Amino acid sequence: MKLNDAMKKAMFLLIWLAASFTYAQDTGHVRFLKFQADYRVNADATYTVVRETAYRLLTESALVSSGKMPISYSSKLEDVEILEAYTLKKDGRRVDVGAAGIQTQQGRLASGNGISRIDQHTLMITFPQLEVGDSVAYKYRLTQKESVFPDQFHAASVFARGFAWDAIDVSIDMPTSITLQIESEQMHALPVVEQNGRRVHRWHARNLPIIQNEPASVDMFLSTPRLIASTFKDWRQFAAAYEARARSKTVVTPVIVQMADQITQNVAEPWTQARLIYEWVTKNVRYVATWIGAEGWVPHDAESILSNRYGDCKDHVVLLNALLAAKGITSSTVLINSDRSSYTLPSVVYPAFNHVITYLPAFDLYLDSTAGSIVPFGVLPLSNADKPVIHTTPYDGVRRTPMVTSPHFFASRVTKMVLTENGSASAELAITANGVAAIELRELQRSIGRKKEAEWVREFLDGKNLEGEGTISFEESNDGASMTMRLNVSISNFLAISDNGTIPLSPLLVGPIAFDTLRAVYKRPSRLLPYWCPAWTLDDRYEIHVPKNMKLILPKGRSIKESEFSYSSHYAIDGNKLTAVRRMSIDRPTLVCQPGEYPAGKSAILRIERDLRAQIIYQATEQTQ
Repeated sequence: MKLNDAMKKAMFLLIWLAASFTYAQDTGHVRFLKFQADYRVNADATYTVVRETAYRLLTESALVSSGKMPISYSSKLEDVEILEAYTLKKDGRRVDVGAAGIQTQQGRLASGNGISRIDQHTLMITFPQLEVGDSVAYKYRLTQKESVFPDQFHAASVFARGFAWDAIDVSIDMPTSITLQIESEQMHALPVVEQNGRRVHRWHARNLPIIQNEPASVDMFLSTPRLIASTFKDWRQFAAAYEARARSKTVVTPVIVQMADQITQNVAEPWTQARLIYEWVTKNVRYVATWIGAEGWVPHDAESILSNRYGDCKDHVVLLNALLAAKGITSSTVLINSDRSSYTLPSVVYPAFNHVITYLPAFDLYLDSTAGSIVPFGVLPLSNADKPVIHTTPYDGVRRTPMVTSPHFFASRVTKMVLTENGSASAELAITANGVAAIELRELQRSIGRKKEAEWVREFLDGKNLEGEGTISFEESNDGASMTMRLNVSISNFLAISDNGTIPLSPLLVGPIAFDTLRAVYKRPSRLLPYWCPAWTLDDRYEIHVPKNMKLILPKGRSIKESEFSYSSHYAIDGNKLTAVRRMSIDRPTLVCQPGEYPAGKSAILRIERDLRAQIIYQATEQTQ
């Protein structure tokens, strides 16, 4: 499933490996001259950190994107003090940021599915007298007043791959009674210093070059310069820490029991009860995230969520778990990264999760109720598949969500078309999708709206420079496992009829699976990074009736079996009916391909692409002109 931006935002609990600095968004437009972070950790795991950053602005674009620098923090958990901020001119002059150049915004109220942070304060530093070639520098002290997880320290500095970094220095000064777990990449550890009951860890890096990203890359953090430090000794301890804050929220009160009974009225079978409860939550509890302090990790209580009929992902899980418990159905909270870039957890235990879902051990099923009613019971969005997860209770090691295999990510397209002598066409396109592929069709149906189909079709044809009209409709199977979309259109200018030409074999509407998506992944000579490569199957069939006196020249069919790719094509003419059938299947054990697999995949895709470019050539006799 391809999640839209709103749904992605709805799934964020904590930004993946959130960097301990803010950097410009325009890759290559700035050069970082210095980054320094010095932590001093207290006995209770709270800390103070002094961060200092300096960078040079290299382009006019950088003046816009990097002439201001926000520093955001939770006023409930943290205090921030700006120690210095200034512009360093090319000629060596220093221009300090005055009081007017530091503004404070209190709170963040988000619209739609954004996250509101009432306690979030943002200090915006605006640097004066900036020109291309100048540098800016700022230094501030952040004091943590309360740990997100009591008695646990964790911090991460992740250095964006798209920038050059001249000098990086990080130190962590902490009591010797505290044990620190470390994961680092391209950071050189200096000798540890111990004195007066404290231990100082230090790391540095010099002259880190820009690292270019590649299309569809995943697990980029594995090769991204970083330092992750944590006092969590293992994932079991982390699961217990999350559960300790969430357990009391999943209380089965009489109100919860009453609602569970109402939802499952006259139903005794546990599977059906679980399905009805899941469907009720997806349809009746909308996603709204409002956090204060550590509430990014602490859910609200089930009864208040039920009363408000809104909450974020962890609130959804609390209410779903409570309603299931009221019917005697055991469930577990599951921590996961719900995106298409994170398939490996850090080696050091760190709160590296951005989403929470539910697991039903009796049925071995994962549920994601925040994905909405477009995701049926028992199906996970593709972004949640094949992911490492932590079950908070009972903890049973790092587990993995199920892989989506090609039978469960399947779509077929059948195009039936009648061409006339003047180039007009009437066509019916039927796309049937199974499993996760059906989710995208449901999303399309929801985006169109039931009363705007004809208008949508006209705008759709306009976007393809086609003149015509039509209808679009959707049908869902009784069990929700598949979805069919039907597009019926009449087009006046489908072909520009002449003595000869080509009939395009491309779908009017691509649907949830497309051959073209592979081209972007495999267009590079080689790859250095792991990349996203799902397993799927696509059947594509065309039945085109042509004018009687139109002569067709057909390409030869192909059968290709290489690496994990299977492809076949067949073209035939029977009287005035052209039939073209193409089928492609990818079978893989995981959703992640390694760079070493790339050459074989690229070879297969190039062969398949040559056949996809094959054309149906027509020759019109004088009788058809």
